[in-house]
Amino acid sequence: MKTLGERIEEARSNPAFPAEVMELIDKNKMNAKGQSGAKYSELIETLLAVPWGNIKRIDVTLEEFEQGLNRSHYGLARPKEIVADFFANLIWRYKNLNPDQQHSWQRMGSALLFVGPPGVGKTSLAISIAENLGIPYHKISLGGMRDEADIRGYGFTYEGSKPGPIVQGLIKMNVMNGMFILDEADKTEQFAIATLLEILDPEQNHVFHDKYTQTTVDIDLSNAHFVLTANSLENVPAPLIDRCQVVILDRYS
Repeated sequence: MKTLGERIEEARSNPAFPAEVMELIDKNKMNAKGQSGAKYSELIETLLAVPWGNIKRIDVTLEEFEQGLNRSHYGLARPKEIVADFFANLIWRYKNLNPDQQHSWQRMGSALLFVGPPGVGKTSLAISIAENLGIPYHKISLGGMRDEADIRGYGFTYEGSKPGPIVQGLIKMNVMNGMFILDEADKTEQFAIATLLEILDPEQNHVFHDKYTQTTVDIDLSNAHFVLTANSLENVPAPLIDRCQVVILDRYS
């Protein structure tokens, strides 16, 4: 097992690690040795665990992607057709990327909104998309969130604080271009709408800030994929609809 110091030096030599992340680590590594060192060590561990610049290449062909969707889901012909058309350009763009430049890739992400009654396969189709693209996924329920900290996390100086579910998801997936499945978009609280718009907006989501990792650290979500699910389009805030490709699923799709 490598020591914390060894992993810090390893990160320092990694060009994918942002300079502001290393500055924050250096600022807090001496505090990690003091009486209250545990919380500073945990912050450093979190910063080291975020997969900065780690992009999982999508090598699937469009034909293989479509075949995979058909194997996992019977029916849903129209929704699967929309999904295949939506990801065709993304698949083509990955084919033409230079793997040596992956730490500088941006705006390779996507945002979909699946709408339909319970039981039609919204979440399972989202999982199938991730599996057939060959990327990991992380599920988050929007319905149970009550304040901004439920998305952005809590400042690390607070007792028992931790990063928000977006950063936790990045760490779990270990790539910056995994898929976030955001369930219950039609139950989104008013406080969360502005933050969700920031996360989904390709003009803003390359500088997402989590309160735990502090506002000096920009987290690039522009390569991540987001699938929101909702039972009814009527209850989804209009700004969220405008940010996504809407796909209607019903029992007759």
